[in-house]
Amino acid sequence: MTSTATPPPLIPARAQSVALLPGERFFVRRIPLTPGQDAALQVELALETFGPFSPAQIFHGFCTSRDGKQALLFAAYRKNFTAEEIASWASAEIVLPEFALWLALAVPPAAGVWLYENNDVLQLIAWDGSELPAGLLFRKSDHLPAEIAAGELLDEAAKRFGVPTGSPRRLGGNFAVEKWSKEGLSLKLDKPGQTMTTLLPVAMARSMDVRDKAELAGLAQQQKRSQWLWRAFAGIAAALVLCAVAEIGVQVAGKFLEKYQQVVKANAGAVQQIEQANKLAARMEHMAGAGQQLKLIGMLSSINNLRPKLNSFTFNRLTISSPVEMELDAQTNNAADLSDFVQALKKSPEIDSEKVVVRDQRVRDGVTTFQLQVGFKPGFPVEGDVK
Repeated sequence: MTSTATPPPLIPARAQSVALLPGERFFVRRIPLTPGQDAALQVELALETFGPFSPAQIFHGFCTSRDGKQALLFAAYRKNFTAEEIASWASAEIVLPEFALWLALAVPPAAGVWLYENNDVLQLIAWDGSELPAGLLFRKSDHLPAEIAAGELLDEAAKRFGVPTGSPRRLGGNFAVEKWSKEGLSLKLDKPGQTMTTLLPVAMARSMDVRDKAELAGLAQQQKRSQWLWRAFAGIAAALVLCAVAEIGVQVAGKFLEKYQQVVKANAGAVQQIEQANKLAARMEHMAGAGQQLKLIGMLSSINNLRPKLNSFTFNRLTISSPVEMELDAQTNNAADLSDFVQALKKSPEIDSEKVVVRDQRVRDGVTTFQLQVGFKPGFPVEGDVK
């Protein structure tokens, strides 16, 4: 039976994502189901047989038994809820009647009745040994004593459901949402010294949602879109964080490289000296490895004896390439003297004519400058030898 009086306020839920609705606003029926077929479609077909109201004029939900052979259908006329109440459901994850607490008990109760009283509403739950209640009845007790209202409900339950009503179980307390998570919806009836809890699996809780089914489909699509947007935002945020970390890494590496370059520049002179020392050491090692003796005085004496005597012929720099080779930077005031000097060197028995080479010959202001490479034959007289 549905009350047409002014609807009482909604029962507050502890979780903002779940809204519990007063049970007296709904009429409840248990219907048979054909296992294996669409339960939601069977429930909608059954709704059409209960009255002249179309699905667009009512809110409804249902709960199926574990074996899929029964469903408890509950529905309410839309006019039983104010526009403000309906608007508040948009922010809720689940909207279902408070009596959902009785619909997922681990063990089916024995045949009999439960009486639950809260404020001015008396609720009767009729059990006939099945997993789902045989029915639920509601009666307002504000205009008559509670015991009289309970007696009327017990008589009606005995007639309509054929259940024993001799020793009803009396319950009290407040309906509350304990937790809504991926495991399901945990509801409880909280009263000092008497607490009853139940866990509705997610799929069952979803099927019990009484909101307009087209709106539910739209909300589900919106939630899915929001999840994808959130995931995209999280991915972009993670990418930005990685870019920031990479930028910091580049800056740190740049500063380290700049400092390293400064150190290299500061030590460039020392490095150059080390390289020159290594070259000299390598040259001396080469000479020692070849078993050759440097005959510097003898080589200079041989070259000096062959240079022209009449003109100014000056040696500016001397470089020893090997124990038998040297390079000279020289100059002369008479370019013809250079040709005579080269010919004299090539004819010397101590000098290898093929290793007499003139390079970088230049004439400026009447002075001829040049580089001269001279190679001696092995075994030419050493310093102090007698010819």
